[in-house]
Amino acid sequence: MESIANHSTADAAIVGTNLVYARVHQLGSEDGDIPARPYLGLSGENRREIEALVVDGLEGLLQ
Repeated sequence: MESIANHSTADAAIVGTNLVYARVHQLGSEDGDIPARPYLGLSGENRREIEALVVDGLEGLLQ
């Protein structure tokens, strides 16, 4: 948890880590010995919530 960092600007948000083994946890090993266990990213529900916030914000600009 402590290795996860974030950076945001007016147009983007980036979340990640610099730990060497993070890629294997996120995507799994190339040989298939270690299954993917994604812990970074957005769920479908997260995406819907963000979309609703953006739409609400844009609608507020039009009023």
